[in-house]
Amino acid sequence: MRRYIDDRRQILIDQHCADREALFVRRNGSSLTTASASDAIRRILRRPGIKSAQGRVGARPYEFRHAFAVHRLTMWAQEGVDIHAKLPLLSAYLGLDELSVGAALQALKQPAPAQILF
Repeated sequence: MRRYIDDRRQILIDQHCADREALFVRRNGSSLTTASASDAIRRILRRPGIKSAQGRVGARPYEFRHAFAVHRLTMWAQEGVDIHAKLPLLSAYLGLDELSVGAALQALKQPAPAQILF
């Protein structure tokens, strides 16, 4: 991911694009759609064999999102941050209308797949 972020930054500079809110961008600097980003992540996961060639076996793009949410919640908890106050920020970042405290606590109890932990 760090390499991708560096490459993304260079694409935006080369294409004279303002830094977009979208994490995944095309070579011309425009934002990827959700479907295109999911397809790209699946291809990346299939190259080293983390995900099988077909079907829903193995890691899915969703796990990146889950791992990010769990990582952020864990960091906030370790830092003593008021998680209740931060949930609207996490919800907005994940593109959700609302994230309940119960759902957040449930996410902390569910470990993300080992191959994509940060």
